[in-house]
Formats: sequence, C-alpha cells, structure tokens
Amino acid sequence: MAESDDDAAASSSVLDASPGFDPEVQSVLRHVLELPPGEVDEVLRLVAQDRYERVPAGAPSRDGLEPVAVARVQKVDALHVSQERSRMAGVTARHGGRAVLWQVLQIPG
Repeated sequence: MAESDDDAAASSSVLDASPGFDPEVQSVLRHVLELPPGEVDEVLRLVAQDRYERVPAGAPSRDGLEPVAVARVQKVDALHVSQERSRMAGVTARHGGRAVLWQVLQIPG
C-alpha cells in the first residue's frame, strides 16, 4: 500500500501518494530494522511493550546486521507513522542498528 526507505521522506507525502490508502481502516504498520545479532532480543522486548510482534523480514543481512521486521495492527495516519518511525529509529540507534524501511499494508477493499 505505502512504504519508504527514505529517512527524509515525509510520512504524509508517502501516504498521500499511495493510491487506495484509506486512513479509516485497520492497517498493518511494519518496520524493517537492521540490528547487531546480540541486540535483537532486547529490541524485540522493547517494541513488544507497544504490541509490535516479529514478522518475517524477507531481507538479507548486511554489514553484519541482522534484518528484523516488526508489525502491529492499527489505524494509520501520517502523525502516527511519523511518531513510530522516530521511535524505531531511536530504539535501533541505541542498540547499534538502524531502521531501514516502513510499510503500511491494507487489504484492498
């Protein structure tokens, strides 16, 4: 539905450019992170506090970092996406990793 790997791209611009995106329906907000292998469990513990669950990452390891994807179901708008992007960037940076991609997935209606 909508996704970006560009830290500089505004969440509102990405969502607005996505044909068919409906902010009124439940969505899956998914983040792909790259983490040092020894930090994965701690980051998963931290993001689980906000109901994120690990899902398949579908990406290869790079630079010695392990790809980890987390997702949760919620209604999505640009403000909430921006807040969650910032949170993921902060959590991963504190643990030696990085947030590389976010996605909003919806079932076409």
